[in-house]
Amino acid sequence: MNVRIPEDRAIEEVYDNKKTFPLLLVALALGAFLLALLFNFPLERNITVFIEGQIAKNRSCPLSYSSMELGFFLPKLTFKDLTIPAKCYKQRQGSLKLDQAQVRLSMPTLWPLGVKLKVEGVGKGVKLNIFPRVAFGGTTVQIEDTQITGELLSQIYPGTNYLQGSIDIQGHGEIENQKIVKGSIKASSKNLFIPAQTIMAFNLIAMPLNKFELAGSYVNKSFNIKALRLGEALAPLHAEFRGTIKPNQRNMRLSTLGLDGRIKFSEKLLQEVGLIRLFLNGKPKKENYYYMKLDGTLALPKPTIVDPP
Repeated sequence: MNVRIPEDRAIEEVYDNKKTFPLLLVALALGAFLLALLFNFPLERNITVFIEGQIAKNRSCPLSYSSMELGFFLPKLTFKDLTIPAKCYKQRQGSLKLDQAQVRLSMPTLWPLGVKLKVEGVGKGVKLNIFPRVAFGGTTVQIEDTQITGELLSQIYPGTNYLQGSIDIQGHGEIENQKIVKGSIKASSKNLFIPAQTIMAFNLIAMPLNKFELAGSYVNKSFNIKALRLGEALAPLHAEFRGTIKPNQRNMRLSTLGLDGRIKFSEKLLQEVGLIRLFLNGKPKKENYYYMKLDGTLALPKPTIVDPP
């Protein structure tokens, strides 16, 4: 059955179509222009040049890398063969080298309002997973699933071989004016090994300590050690300490110690390291543990044997 459209309505529909069609053409032309602009305008190159320029201007931390890639899907920045010199962490020598490092947007945060990033890095002796959060209320840093080894310490402090094995780290920090003002840290290892070396004129033998645990908090420019444990019960050395460490921002090796605890040495260690045996000669002990105060610095600790409690 044929339906007849009233003449006045038919004229109105044709008129509406005549108005809509040019608008559709304009929309299509604008869309085509935007697509052409997106695919032909060197947006990625311009952003990359801008970022490279900002990195080059940062003389307080002159990073170097073989290449940098920019990703727009889940925005990220990837560096290959990244070298972070000692100047960046206020040391005089050494550097941190990463095969690859990536900074990407993790998620926005509603309270406090801000942006959460994820920083990942892998290299010889190190795996990093750090979550900085930049918000109106301040900047915080969360450390998760991060691992360092003795190889990393040898990079940072060339010519040293303090330890071998891997240490797992997690922690949290609050930053103001580019300085940590509050935080906490936990670190542990099950395969810690101290190579033969000379410390404070003591010629130490190789020591498979295996166990290492550290837990503490940072506040008022002081690191409060809640627990520091070294070695298993039957290891060449077994120690437990607590107290404070006051970091030296310019040279961490000059950080001052204020620790109290106890330490036990195996008979084999005492027999092979004569200076330790002489140092402990006649000193009081309890259940084979010597009670000790540890002052001085990280580079030059000063142990003092005290009476057991």
